Amino acid sequence: MTDSPFRVIVVEDDEDVALYVQTILRRRLACDVKVLASADGYETLEDEFDPEVVVTDLELPGRGGFELLTDIRARRSDLPVAVMTAHAGAEYAERARRQGADDYLAKPLSSKDLVAAVERLARRRRGEIPAEGS
Repeated sequence: MTDSPFRVIVVEDDEDVALYVQTILRRRLACDVKVLASADGYETLEDEFDPEVVVTDLELPGRGGFELLTDIRARRSDLPVAVMTAHAGAEYAERARRQGADDYLAKPLSSKDLVAAVERLARRRRGEIPAEGS
């Protein structure tokens, strides 16, 4: 086990939601968090920061969250991605899972659910807990 902070990229265009997610992850898990307001520049930040988890909104300006998720899967199939959206319908959750999302968080976000998802995904990425289905 490593004591280094989890590295998380948050992609969220709503400033209040982005600040909430960043604050919760920093305070509750001591994460190193980088925030993007859109998917623009994601690949550069991913290359520089080497995140262990990505948390992204599905509704983003320009390239949306589903497209970003597809791009992440093409680049790094092993990088855990949690998607969040205010569209709590089952079709959104199913589409996100089909496209490779590792977790689905409905807005308004529960801090407990957010922390649990990021911690589980980061520990799984580090090999500290087994992958689901293993």
